[in-house]
Amino acid sequence: MPKSKSQKENIRPISYNKPIPGKRILKVNIDQENVNGVSKKYFNVPVSSWTSPSKLVDSIQAESILETGPEQALSHIRDSLKNIEESNNVPNQLSKYAANCYKYSLNSKFSEEFKKLYAAKRGRVQDGVLKEKSRILSFKAMDSASDITEKALGILKESTLREMDNEFHNENSASQSQSTNKEATETNDTELMGPTRLINHIS
Repeated sequence: MPKSKSQKENIRPISYNKPIPGKRILKVNIDQENVNGVSKKYFNVPVSSWTSPSKLVDSIQAESILETGPEQALSHIRDSLKNIEESNNVPNQLSKYAANCYKYSLNSKFSEEFKKLYAAKRGRVQDGVLKEKSRILSFKAMDSASDITEKALGILKESTLREMDNEFHNENSASQSQSTNKEATETNDTELMGPTRLINHIS
């Protein structure tokens, strides 16, 4: 059986108006109110920012953004508002304002905007982390390549010096051999000439 118009209106989600803080509570520092269960990671904003998804997201540090998804972060914020509402250590006006902010955070528009901004910031943070890791790996690769090049050059230098030493040694050996052979030949010639022929040869 199709639902009537009145029945459809009854299942429509309730939309809460954006609350406006009174002047008396605008300067309240919740950290000084001794309220338990307020997240310092996800709800570290002044009273005036409690209804602003963008300011709430901006206040969350990159490390926390990477640790937690948007649903869980929003849950931390709502829990903080609920705990402020139920605390006996805050003024009644602040307690009522926290209750209204909690209800306002249940609006689909608030939730969607918060999650969208949170996901965008998380993406930027992740990109930044990847770029930093890539930069570090690049530097390590360059250092490693430099070490390999230096070692290769060192090996090449040693090999070249050894070859030069061997060539120099071979040249000296050949030169000494030629000199020795020449001296031996001259000695043999001298012995064969005899004294008279040697004198004639010299003259």
